[in-house]
Amino acid sequence: GIEVDIFERADELREVGSGLPLWTNALRALHALGLTDVIDRLGESVTAGSVTTWRGDILVDLRMEELLQQLGTINMVVHRAELLTALLSALDKRCIHLGTTCVGFTQDAHEVRVRFADGKEARADLLIGADGIHSIIRQQGFSVKRPRYAGYICWRGVASISRKGLETWAWGK
Repeated sequence: GIEVDIFERADELREVGSGLPLWTNALRALHALGLTDVIDRLGESVTAGSVTTWRGDILVDLRMEELLQQLGTINMVVHRAELLTALLSALDKRCIHLGTTCVGFTQDAHEVRVRFADGKEARADLLIGADGIHSIIRQQGFSVKRPRYAGYICWRGVASISRKGLETWAWGK
């Protein structure tokens, strides 16, 4: 029941990334959007997991049964591109605006005005900035400095295994 316009910097929407864990809040939001059946078809429920050191010592044991009992839902993992396709199919295509780069916004007591690089503006009651790590919205709205590289690297991989319901993270050198 909320009118939404989505402004995307990219000229086309294409596959980016791989596996994406959806935790409790995300699953509840997708349920509220009527996408529970879609997510159940696309996703794999996770019932066990761990965070380990690079040597395999367990730092955190993630047994999802406890979360299920406490919160009423569990973690699921989906492919990012499949989730994007499902979300796009639930939208009116006229509300998606590609090739629009936000350069700033102004706000008063009645509305928010978003400015784009091509000189166009959009007006709305609410602005949600989901514009990445170098967010113009965050920088302008909260005077946050650009992030500084601290020397950490994250490697991700996807493997096909026969065991279901497992995810694990290894942290370390």
